[in-house]
Parts: sequence; C-alpha cells; structure tokens
Amino acid sequence: MYKKRLKTAEFAFRDRLLLIFVGFLYLLILHFSYKYKISYEFTYMGYIYLNPPIYVIAIAWLTSLTPLLWMPVNITRPSQIIYWFLYILVVVPVSIVPAYITSDGLNSLIKISCPILISFAFMGIFYKFPLLRVKKFRIPQILFWWIFTVSVGFLYLYILRIFGSRLTMVNPLLFPEVYEIRLSAREVVAQSSIILGYLMTTISEVVNPFLISLGLYSKRIVWVIIGFGGQILMYMTTAAKGIIFSPFLLFGLFLILRKSGRKFGTKIFIVFILLVILSVLIDVVLNTNIFTSLIVRRGILTHGLLTTYYFDFFSVNPKAHLGYNRILQNYINYPYSSSPPFIIGEYYFRSPYMSANENFWAQGFADFGYFGVFFLSIIVAIILWFYDSVSKSLPLQLSALLLILPGVSLASSSFFTSMLTHNIMFLLVFIYVIPKSLGRIENEKQKDSSSYYSSPTI
Repeated sequence: MYKKRLKTAEFAFRDRLLLIFVGFLYLLILHFSYKYKISYEFTYMGYIYLNPPIYVIAIAWLTSLTPLLWMPVNITRPSQIIYWFLYILVVVPVSIVPAYITSDGLNSLIKISCPILISFAFMGIFYKFPLLRVKKFRIPQILFWWIFTVSVGFLYLYILRIFGSRLTMVNPLLFPEVYEIRLSAREVVAQSSIILGYLMTTISEVVNPFLISLGLYSKRIVWVIIGFGGQILMYMTTAAKGIIFSPFLLFGLFLILRKSGRKFGTKIFIVFILLVILSVLIDVVLNTNIFTSLIVRRGILTHGLLTTYYFDFFSVNPKAHLGYNRILQNYINYPYSSSPPFIIGEYYFRSPYMSANENFWAQGFADFGYFGVFFLSIIVAIILWFYDSVSKSLPLQLSALLLILPGVSLASSSFFTSMLTHNIMFLLVFIYVIPKSLGRIENEKQKDSSSYYSSPTI
C-alpha cells in the first residue's frame, strides 16, 4: 500500500513538473510573438514593447506561472475547463503585458497582476468544497424533446422573419465586410426588439452547442450536422467569428476530454502553443498579419492590454459604481456620458464608437476598485460551483462542453453581460431540466459522472 501511494505521488509530481514546463513554453512563445511580431505591427493600437529590465520580465513570468502550483492537472468538474481558459486567456496576459507596455512594470505587476492572481487563487479554493446535493427537476425525455423542438423551431422562424433577405455569408477573415454585417445586424436588433439579441445568443451559445455536444458524445452525426448548420445560419445574421469557429472549438475540446479529462492542463497548453506558432508561421509565409492578429493579439494578448487600461484609467478617475446600468442610472450620480467599455475605447483608442469590452475583473475594478475584483471572483466561483453541482448527474464530457461558450465569455465580458447576454444563468436553468437519461449511452464504458462525488485534486 505504501509503495502504491509513493508511486502515485511520483506520477503526480511528474505530471505537475510537465505542466509547469509546457506553461513555460507557452510564455516563451507568447513573449517572442509579442516582441518580434505584434509590437512591430500593432504599435499604433498600444501594443508597444518598452524593453523592460530582465528582472521585471522574470518576476512577471514567475507571477504568471505561480497558479500552475495549484491548477488542476486533470479535469474532474466541468467548470474547471473555464478556470483553465481564464488562466490561459486572462491571467497569463495580465501578468506579462503590463510589464511590456508600462514604464514602471514592477509597479504595474503589484497593482494589476497580483490582485487578479490572488482573486484567481480564491476561486480555486471552491474546488476543495464538496458539491451540493441538488434535486433535479424531473421531466420525461420525450416531453423535454417535444418542448425543446417546438421552442427552438419558433425561435428560428422568428429570427428568419426578422432578418430575411439580410442573411449574408461572408468570409470571417475579411474584416471590413464582417464589421459591415455586424453594424447592419445591430441596426436590425435595435429596430425590432432588445429580446431578439438575447434570443440569438441563446441559440448560438446554448441550443446549437447543446446539439453538437450531445451528438459528439452519443456518436449521432445528425445532431452534429443540425447544430453546425444552425451555427452557420446564426453566423449569417451577425458575422460573429466566434459562432462560425465554435463547432471546431467544441470538437477539439471533445477530443481532449475523451479520456475523462486526464492531463487536460498539459493538453490545452500544447494546443495553444501550436495555435500561436502556426498563426505566426502562416502570416510570415503569406506576408500578412491576419492570423496573428485574430488568434494571438485579439484572442489572448488584448486581455492583458485592456485590463491594464481599465486599471490605469479608473485608478485616477472616479469609479463607475454601476451608474451606467439602465436600472440603477436613476439612483446613482454617474460622472461619465458612456459606459466603461466606450470610455476606454475613446480615451485610449481615440474612437467614441469603440466598445473595449473586457473581463469581469477589469469591469469589477472599474465599478468598485479592488473590492469589485475580489467580490466578483467569489460570486463567479459560487456560480461555477453551483453549475458543477447541478450538472453532476450528467457525463463530465457533455456538461463541460455545454459550459464552454457561455463560460469563456467571462474572459472578455463584464459579469452581468456574461450572466445574462451570454446565457450563463440560462444555462444553469437549462442544465437543471435536462433529463438524466439524456447522457446515457447504450454500452457506455466510461463512467465520467462517478468522479463528481469525490473532491478533485487541485
């Protein structure tokens, strides 16, 4: 027994070292792509490189690698996939970018990176808590599918009636055409009903991903095709790149999670390393910057840049205190004429029309300073903990895929936008009413859900 425990501890230690090593490689690749590619081609957008001292870079890198001491090597709860994406997309850029773009990088690390790192660590503590025993809503599977099919059918008919001839298929890499379609879609939504926008995100972030995920898990290609086709249709309404690429994201994560989430951290690091390398290489060969801009700059490093701007601006200017909220604006003395994303867009990018949306930590600081950062971290952790509890009767692979699109919005949207517009709250209700039998497959050998009742290893 002692030898078995010793061997298990040895394997765990080796897995942890491997995780830290690939995390270091991820930092190395990001550093070189930023310094030698992005800072040269996107200086006009604020992506500068001020050649900070080597000790500042070392401290920034150590700060970004610190969470790997407690990050879950293996995924045992669905929300841990969001925890990982928040780390890769937000915590790492927020740890290194301030050191590159500010004259006092060490001070920026203390004021920006460390508070977010501490908040992130507090979120991780919730994975030590046992899951709640939630009594799920019981609904026959045939009734569930009948309600689901009729409701989704009416939603599609409503959207088709509104957009009609405005449906347009455009190359997602042709940015002028994409933004033209987006502006047109915003006008359509503004002229019809605000509810239309919520319904469209519900279909593209919950309904279609549900069909794709369930189809992949149950090996029913028809559901995958229906969900993929639905995403193409929704892309034709708004030209949102995330919609058209989401099926590939779901498929990739499905492959990574197929062994019950084992070594997820190492695998997802390798995927991002390859994405960054391929993006840079393709742009070098084609003499362009499209892929580097879309994947590395916009998808990863922008979170570090914008978070720095949020902390920089609202450290010396009045906090927002949610005064821009439609419900609260009549009760709060709001000192600005627009919401924080537009304030940042106008102040740093000289564009009054730019909405510089950023993660819930940045928005929390804009509203209430460091208190907002820590408080929202606890609230998000509780919501994710509740999602894990509600979904524990479903297979890990399925419940994790369902959460990815709404959950990853936390990396680029405010708390309330993620909860409402990006459907995290709706997903909680949806996962609550999904019949348990939906995740059962005949002759299924993997018993993913059995691991939910044990406390995961951090």
